[in-house]
Amino acid sequence: MLKRYLCVCLMLIPAWMLAQNEDRNSDIVSIEESDVETRIKLPGITVSVNQDSDTVTRIVIGSQQLEVIEDNSDGKVSRIRMVHAPRTKFKGHWDGVELGLNNFFSRPFDSNLPPEAHYLDLNAGKSVVVGVNLLKYSKGIQRNKNNIGFVTGLGLTINNYRFDSPYILTRMENGDTGYEAITRPINKNKLVTTFLTAPLLLEVQFPDGHNHPFYISGGVYGGFRIGAHTKVKYADDAKRQKVKSHKDINLNSFKYGIMVRAGYRWLNLYATSDMSRLFQKGQGPDIYPWAVGILFSF
Repeated sequence: MLKRYLCVCLMLIPAWMLAQNEDRNSDIVSIEESDVETRIKLPGITVSVNQDSDTVTRIVIGSQQLEVIEDNSDGKVSRIRMVHAPRTKFKGHWDGVELGLNNFFSRPFDSNLPPEAHYLDLNAGKSVVVGVNLLKYSKGIQRNKNNIGFVTGLGLTINNYRFDSPYILTRMENGDTGYEAITRPINKNKLVTTFLTAPLLLEVQFPDGHNHPFYISGGVYGGFRIGAHTKVKYADDAKRQKVKSHKDINLNSFKYGIMVRAGYRWLNLYATSDMSRLFQKGQGPDIYPWAVGILFSF
């Protein structure tokens, strides 16, 4: 038994010296004990001794794992082998349910609508976006760590643009997007678009030691429109009327933009900004949707 520990110590000294040279400020040594295992953690090194296994000593240095095998009845070390130490797979953040508010830019970071788009004035507090992200794929890009990688996936994004004006979106005789005024009291006037959305994000995680890392990510996204409609509710002769239309109003079928995200545990925030127009070029006002909100991860 004594020879076994001497062997382990001799193998540990060069690695310990290397770790000290790499990080002279790290001098923390922790010891964890249980009924079947003793684990010693040094900066850059982990040593575990399992009392109930043939593999009695395991030393992990970076991505390398050294196992000291004792399988003789006299207690002597019979063999030593080097194996690749498994590491935790990078896991990015995308899947979950999003809830936020959306609005329009006329140009970068300017939410003032141009004069020709006055009929698109929004009730910002009621213009809600809902997203459901079900599919996710993560790919780490580090060799010995797992806190930086790419994230992609697929989600469904539903944008509700609640208008604060007595105008209904319509397609004019010349084919351009325009509006029709309503003189009756309007209770609800909105445009709803539904997109399949796919991102490509670079994510950086900052582990907190409890498998709940703080993270930030950013990148691009693209979307394909699978549905759109307008809905108007108004009073007519003391009766409420509802008009829902799926007519083409020159909305773009595809969109693309930039996205940033950040979070820790249950608190996840995101922001998106379309780089593509809401309407097709030359057939409607030049406005660009954006959104901010929170993400509830699965």
